[in-house]
Amino acid sequence: MRINPLIRAYIAAVMIMRKSGLAAAAVLLLLASLYHAQVGVSILAAGERCVRILLPSLYLYSILAGVVTRGGLLGGTGRSSVAVTVLLSQIGGYPLGAQLVMGMLRSGSISRAEAKTMLCVCVGCGPGFLLGTVCGQMPLQARIWMMLSVSVPQVAAALMLLRDIRPEEQHAKSLHGAGLVTASVEAAASAMLKICSMVMAMAGAMAIAEGLGLFRLAGVIHAQAPVFLRSVLEVSCITEWIAQGGSLPVAAALLTFGGICVHLQIASLCDGMLPWLRFWGMRLLCSAAAYGLCRLGLPYVCREVQTASLVVTPELPHSSQGWLPGACLLLMSVMVLYRSDRVCGSSRSVTHPTKNAGKIAFRR
Repeated sequence: MRINPLIRAYIAAVMIMRKSGLAAAAVLLLLASLYHAQVGVSILAAGERCVRILLPSLYLYSILAGVVTRGGLLGGTGRSSVAVTVLLSQIGGYPLGAQLVMGMLRSGSISRAEAKTMLCVCVGCGPGFLLGTVCGQMPLQARIWMMLSVSVPQVAAALMLLRDIRPEEQHAKSLHGAGLVTASVEAAASAMLKICSMVMAMAGAMAIAEGLGLFRLAGVIHAQAPVFLRSVLEVSCITEWIAQGGSLPVAAALLTFGGICVHLQIASLCDGMLPWLRFWGMRLLCSAAAYGLCRLGLPYVCREVQTASLVVTPELPHSSQGWLPGACLLLMSVMVLYRSDRVCGSSRSVTHPTKNAGKIAFRR
C-alpha cells in the first residue's frame, strides 16, 4: 500500500519531534487545524468570558494582593497573617490565595512545606465571580447561603490544617507610595494575562474534544453530563450548567472545586511546587462539603429555589459591566508591555556591563 507523501512527511516529523518532546504539540496542531472553526468560536467565547467576568471580578483583587505582600501588610508574626491570607483568598478569587502564599514564601516568612499546605486551602472563587456566574439574580438570602456554602468548608479546612503555622518576621524591604502601586499593577497584569491565556487555551482544547465527540460520549450517560464535564474542566462554563437547569448544590460543588483550568492557573503562579495529590484531595473534600451544606440549608433559606435556571440568567448583559472590563484589559496590557520592556532593558545592561561602563567612563 502506497502512503501519501504528505502523510509520510508528517509521520517522519512526528518521529523527530518525539525525541525532543514536541510530539504532543504536533498532534494538537493537527487537531486544531482539522477543527479550526470550532476552536476559533470557542476561543472567542472564552475571551468574552474573560473580559466580562474574570477581569472585573479578579483584576483589582490581584492588585490588592500585590499591595498586601509588597507593602509588608502580612509582615506580622503568628497566626494573624495566616488568617488574613485565608480571608483574602476567599474574597479575592481563585488566584489571589496563591499570589499571597507565594509572596510570603519569597519574603521568607514561611517555609516551602508550609507554603504547600497553604496552597491546598487558600483557594476560593470570591463573591465577584460567584455573583457574576451563579448568584446574579438570586434573592438576598439565597446569595448569602451560596457564599457560605462555598466558603465555610474551605475556611474550616484552613483552621484544621494551618493551626500550627506561625510565620516568622519578614526581612524583605517593603515598598511604599507610587513604587508599591506600580509594582502591584505590573504583577497583577502579568498574572491576569497568564490566567486569561490559560482559559482560552483550555477552551481550544475543549473545542477539539468536542470535535472528536468526547462530550457526546458523556451525554450517553446523562443528558447534563457534557456540560458538567465542561464545568469541571473550565469553571466559567458553569453558566451553561445554569442555563440547562442544573441544581444549585452541584453548582456550589463545582465552584468550590474550581475546575482543572483554575488549577493550572494556580500552578503557573506557584513555580512548580503545587502538591497535586494533596491539592486535588482537598478540592474534592471541600466540594463534597459544599454540596452537602448547600443542599441542607437552601430549601429553608429560599423555598422557591429548586434549580439554578429559576433564579439565574445564563449570560450577563453586554452593557452590565460598562466600560470597566475594556479599561482593565487595556491597562493590564500596557503595564505588561511596560514591565517586559523594562526587564529587557535591565537584562541588556547586565549582559554588557563592560560596554556600559565604557560609556559611563567616556561621559566622565
